[in-house]
Amino acid sequence: MAQTQETMVAAFNWLQDHVANLLVNAVIAVIILLVGFAAGRFVGKLIDKILAELSIDRLFRLKGKLSPRKIIAELVTFGIYFFTIVVAFNQLGITSAVFYTIIGAILIVALASFSISSLDFLPNFISYLKLVQKKPFGRGDIIKTGKVAGKVQKIGYHDTHIVTESGDAIYIPNVHFDTNAVHVLNKKDNGKENAGRTGGVGKAGPEKGRTG
Repeated sequence: MAQTQETMVAAFNWLQDHVANLLVNAVIAVIILLVGFAAGRFVGKLIDKILAELSIDRLFRLKGKLSPRKIIAELVTFGIYFFTIVVAFNQLGITSAVFYTIIGAILIVALASFSISSLDFLPNFISYLKLVQKKPFGRGDIIKTGKVAGKVQKIGYHDTHIVTESGDAIYIPNVHFDTNAVHVLNKKDNGKENAGRTGGVGKAGPEKGRTG
């Protein structure tokens, strides 16, 4: 009888210790999650502001409403979330199978985002190289292509920055110039402006009305 009581007391003490440890670890895990998620949101917003200042959306412009700036900021945020969850799971003693599942999913999302960005950036960068080589127009020229006319402010890796007569800023993807004619209305040449020639990246246009 006494032995049975001792066994029951030992079992109760063991259970009490394990429950207490589980509760302590659970509280610590919750604190880790709260702090980690707050840090993730803060760092994500900070990265978003920094990339906005660098105008990265114009350099890596994606189709539709996708924003490279938002994608990168969210990847950083979710990366911190992922690290936080791993630390919290480790605190609870959860097996590594969950860890590998989560890291695999994050890698797939990261690779998919990079692939989508490359699909849009690479063709425009190749067109940029064509613009640099053939020089159908340059910075300071006043050009017209399609329904857009304005002064060329910058020829970037992804797009060409034009300011219209009314002061509107327009960013034209460089691939546009592969298939659309460009009319140089006023060409800046060593501080002098010369009027009237037509050209393009894909094919040269006729010269007309040029004064010298």
